[in-house]
Amino acid sequence: MDDHSENHGTYLVTGATGKVGGSAVRQLLDAGHTNVRALVRDPGRARLPAGVEVVRGDLSDPASLDAALDGVTRVLLVWPTLQADDAAPEAVARITRDARRVVYLSTMGAEAPADTNPVAASHAELERLIRESGAEWTFVRGGGFAGNDLGWAEEVRTTGVVREAFPGWKRSPVHETDLAAVALRALTTDDHVGAAYAVTGPENLDQAERVRIIGEVTGLPVRFEPLSRDEALAGYRQWLPPEAVEDTLRHMAEVTRHPEPVTTAVADVTGRPALTYRRWVADHVADFLPEDAREAGSTARVAADYVDAVARHDFDRVIGDLHAPDYVRVASDDMTGPATVMRADEIAAQVDRVEDTEEIHGVEIDPPLVRGDRFAVRFTFDSTDTSTGERGTYSKISLYTVRDGRIVREEVFFHEPPHVR
Repeated sequence: MDDHSENHGTYLVTGATGKVGGSAVRQLLDAGHTNVRALVRDPGRARLPAGVEVVRGDLSDPASLDAALDGVTRVLLVWPTLQADDAAPEAVARITRDARRVVYLSTMGAEAPADTNPVAASHAELERLIRESGAEWTFVRGGGFAGNDLGWAEEVRTTGVVREAFPGWKRSPVHETDLAAVALRALTTDDHVGAAYAVTGPENLDQAERVRIIGEVTGLPVRFEPLSRDEALAGYRQWLPPEAVEDTLRHMAEVTRHPEPVTTAVADVTGRPALTYRRWVADHVADFLPEDAREAGSTARVAADYVDAVARHDFDRVIGDLHAPDYVRVASDDMTGPATVMRADEIAAQVDRVEDTEEIHGVEIDPPLVRGDRFAVRFTFDSTDTSTGERGTYSKISLYTVRDGRIVREEVFFHEPPHVR
């Protein structure tokens, strides 16, 4: 059962300005928690939502943590891997002196790190320190973090070419929202103490496949080119400690021969499927778009805004801001017959007919696919036919045309409409 009572003291989230930590803070607040504290190095630069207490502290300086830990009983620990490992013993000791539960964002492979994988070895050492501290613990061992692909954003924006080594390396990229959701179940409930979850996305993708998806979602002409080993070596030297570079290259060569597994941890813990990589790209579309394409009128921007508004049921924005005054829908009037062109009055009448004949329980919205001045979105409906009581799912794909920053035309294609299921 979720803890909404505030009886567990204050929740502390470290790494709160990062992708997973930031998502965790937002999800805690969205769940109604008012006792949320964020540890940040520079409160003046932190951009966190209202309602979170922001406290200065640095995990690499354990003495700076005391104020942040005052009154804290549960901690989501996002560690600056390889950057503060010398401080780990003292930092974990201070954290677990006050907190009785630590949920640690770890990595797959930490359970048995290879000699050539310094990142996994670092996480393994943190896990050991936490396990031996006597505090309650849960380890959220992430697979390939989708957020790491934001490192490609500048290349996508400026050259349209993503260059990486090990092109055959298949990972199961996991959305930061899913990592945070699993971590928060462990943080706020008592059902996951002592568990270690391997958390991945729902699909296994190599780098070229991920670049292709970025191109499809953004509508940008993007391609993938492999780097040589020497070029990869130079790149790793820019962010890895010198002693870790060669080991990392050897590890990469090894894991390329063994695709990362796909797990069901997100569904097992949260009760919903893991988010796709395509969804992750759609959630970060602005990061990949060139400056001129980020403007409100670009097709990619309109597509992202449209999907976001529909998902939030903000139909006033859809109609008032995103639909052009001369917007038309081309669709079958009864979902099975020939398509007709409908304007505002006919569309409203069709919506009324649908509401009279079926009860819609939920809608799954896929991220948009953008090409030129058009984008496509698939909607999957969970509904009950009110005349028969039969419940099932059906899908429609809508193809939208954008002109001058607004949607002028929607063409609807139904698959298994409700009354012919």
